[in-house]
Amino acid sequence: MNARALLPAIRPDRLIMAIVFAGAIIGGWVLLPGENERVAMLERDGHSAEALAILEQQVNGGDRRYRTLHQILALYENEGNVGKAQAILEDMVKERPRDAALKRRLAQFYKNSQKDGAYIATLHDIIDLRYSESTCRELIGRLRFKGDAAAEQQALQRCRQKGYRRPEDLSRLAELVAADGDKIQAAALLKSIDDLKRLKTTRERYQLLQLLVEQDQPKDAERRALRWIRSAKDDAMAIGLIDLLARSKFPDSAIEVAKDSGSPGDSISLTVAERLIEKTQSGAAILYLRGWLERAQGVEPETAVRFVDAALAAGDARTALKGARQFGLAQLPEQTLRTLAAALDGVAAKAEADEVRGAMTDGAPPGTSQAPAGAAAAGVLTGAQAPLDPQAGPGRGPLASRSRTVLLVDPLDQWRRSLHASMTTDAQRRMQALFVGPKPPPGYVSGNADGRGRDARAGARGGGAKLLKKTSRVLQRSKKLSTLRAKRRFAKQPNGLPSPKGQLPLGQPAGKSEPAGDGAP
Repeated sequence: MNARALLPAIRPDRLIMAIVFAGAIIGGWVLLPGENERVAMLERDGHSAEALAILEQQVNGGDRRYRTLHQILALYENEGNVGKAQAILEDMVKERPRDAALKRRLAQFYKNSQKDGAYIATLHDIIDLRYSESTCRELIGRLRFKGDAAAEQQALQRCRQKGYRRPEDLSRLAELVAADGDKIQAAALLKSIDDLKRLKTTRERYQLLQLLVEQDQPKDAERRALRWIRSAKDDAMAIGLIDLLARSKFPDSAIEVAKDSGSPGDSISLTVAERLIEKTQSGAAILYLRGWLERAQGVEPETAVRFVDAALAAGDARTALKGARQFGLAQLPEQTLRTLAAALDGVAAKAEADEVRGAMTDGAPPGTSQAPAGAAAAGVLTGAQAPLDPQAGPGRGPLASRSRTVLLVDPLDQWRRSLHASMTTDAQRRMQALFVGPKPPPGYVSGNADGRGRDARAGARGGGAKLLKKTSRVLQRSKKLSTLRAKRRFAKQPNGLPSPKGQLPLGQPAGKSEPAGDGAP
């Protein structure tokens, strides 16, 4: 009965309003900012200390959410609290050991804080977790910078097993392996690089060629040397490779490479004759040099010197003279011309020897004297002057070690020119001092108060004759004044009295005095 009485008392409009108010209260409660929003607003407004206090309270309360840890880590890094930031970051890595991005962040943190040991260990962990070429390159570079060759070799081996194929680092691995004595593996590494991407530097090519020769693989060495020479088109490198083969156990390979890579008349093909001379095959070398000379065109001075030296070493002075005439005697250095003249004297070619000496005289600088041809042995020896050592073995003569660096000029020529220039300058300075007269030092001031010092300086500048005339006039004037003073003093004194000491009698010129009676001056 009472419930029925109350029901008509609740009106529908009031019920709807109550529901709306309750929903508004619940919605407002839901829309209130949480802890993350409060921290974000505090950071935005510059209240980092309050935000950090809230985050520390959450972490100490057991909140290990990823977002919370990232926020507190960023605040620690901004404030420079390295210790707490490192602890938070290491805890995050422990909780997520398979997170490569988090490990890279830890590695960057160690790098920025200059903790090399932890940085290198983290790089190893990243490579083990997921291979990355940039990470391998960073690890290898860091170990190479430290100078730890053993650790660098291990890192190179590990990265190579993961798929690392950078040619520069693989060639470095070959060097380290060869230093340990494993030349077979070093040769295999260099051959793989050369087959796939080609060896670029001359040092790597020399190293591979040396390893192939030591492993008794001359054919492979010839093939690779020919390919390098034809692709590079560098005469210095070609001559160096041929010399390396000539010094090995396979000197015939050097001749084959020189024949196949060079064309008649160039510097590379000339090494064939040098190799034949080293093998004491002078007859074959002479025939080859004559054929080479017929095809030679536009030869450089250093190649001309090599030809003359080779012909003289083979004992064919006339072929050497023919080549010198063809190339131009003026292009050859004085030492080579002396050696050629001495060799022509040895074969009774007096006229040709005089011609060579005449070329030396024409090309010599003024003021220098020419030494006789027989004195060439006392100078610096070229490849043709030095005799082949029969006990040195093949490929060890003076011609074997010659590459592009050839003795083109006499080492004393520059000294002679400088001596001639200094003597000429000294002679000019002496002549100037003799005829013009010495100049007074700067700041010179005469001690005479009557101006005679200034007149003397002016006369010195004008010449010796003007100085003598000026001095003569001054002396005559002083004599006249002294005589006039003496006459005046004598006129004031009584007659017959002797003049006081220090005065001159009448008619006596200034500058002369009567001798003393006792012999005193």
